[in-house]
Amino acid sequence: MPMQKSKRNKTFFHIYWGNGRGKTSCAAGTLIRDYFHFPNKNYLWIQFFKKGPLYSGETAFLYQNLKNLEFYSVISELNIWEYKNISKNLIKIRKSFQDFWQNKEKFTEKIYQLIILDEFLDVFKYNLLDISESIMWLTRLKANDIIITGHEKVEKLFEIGNYITYFKMEKHPYIKYIRARKGIEF
Repeated sequence: MPMQKSKRNKTFFHIYWGNGRGKTSCAAGTLIRDYFHFPNKNYLWIQFFKKGPLYSGETAFLYQNLKNLEFYSVISELNIWEYKNISKNLIKIRKSFQDFWQNKEKFTEKIYQLIILDEFLDVFKYNLLDISESIMWLTRLKANDIIITGHEKVEKLFEIGNYITYFKMEKHPYIKYIRARKGIEF
């Protein structure tokens, strides 16, 4: 049977998950590929546990070079290493997520070619957002594709996923307490 052409009025959900490195880089690569074909469309990148677009190499490059890419950082004042100790920062983190959730509808007003929700899966490990409300919000976003990254498997999100890719860490210097290196890990 021949392959069917995709219907572009449907949103496709991509989920990149696991403890292996490269989920954000894979999302960035997909954005670059898409942007090449649709340079006049709108793009959105929401970071949930990272310190703004200039923190990592791929997001800094995209932020500085793609004129129609919007960035939003939920927790922009925390370093990526600080969120690992979530109990220490829980009050600040909960406040950031409450602010985001109160303003979330602004992202449903515009039509995007591609939306990236970086580290979104990890939100549910810490009960920072309600999964059912989040899925309802996701279905109101207007985009051809939505990429969701993170470490945790979230069954309810997997049910709506069209592309699901697992990243497995076989070996990594982080295990030996070697910090992430600029240019390689961020």
